[in-house]
Amino acid sequence: MSKSEIHGLVAVPPGGLVPVAVACPTTGADRVEPREEELAYGFTFPASAAAPTIAHEATEVVLDVHRVYALADPALELVRELVTYACRFSGDGQEVHLSLRHRDKVLSLAVYDAHACHSCPTRRRDGLRQVQSVVRCHHGDWGLESGVGTRTWATLTDIPRRWAA
Repeated sequence: MSKSEIHGLVAVPPGGLVPVAVACPTTGADRVEPREEELAYGFTFPASAAAPTIAHEATEVVLDVHRVYALADPALELVRELVTYACRFSGDGQEVHLSLRHRDKVLSLAVYDAHACHSCPTRRRDGLRQVQSVVRCHHGDWGLESGVGTRTWATLTDIPRRWAA
């Protein structure tokens, strides 16, 4: 074994490195536009007064890019409510995490905070009455799960309105 191999260095031949042809991924105009079913994002925000606004704006861009228009207004309302509430239960220097996913006409949102919901699930549920109302109007569901921290989640379903004949 040579000294260069022992120290993690690899000798370069006198003629230099030989280029290897590698196919690059397609970019630019050849890319396919994002679709609803490809919506899967996660964001982490400092638990601060600005977090709900930043989460709202980021979600608005994501929904627009993926053309999820029917659920945009209720989703933005939920994001603001859930992130605001998670920040209330978070201490200085902590973070909240928002995840968004859209599959089969169902938009799923989840917000994680570091506060373990040991004795306050009723307090949290009472503070999220607006979430209950929005979710019910859009044929969804919501809930709280506690462990190391708390995960508050909600789903919204895009069901076209049936008009009476």
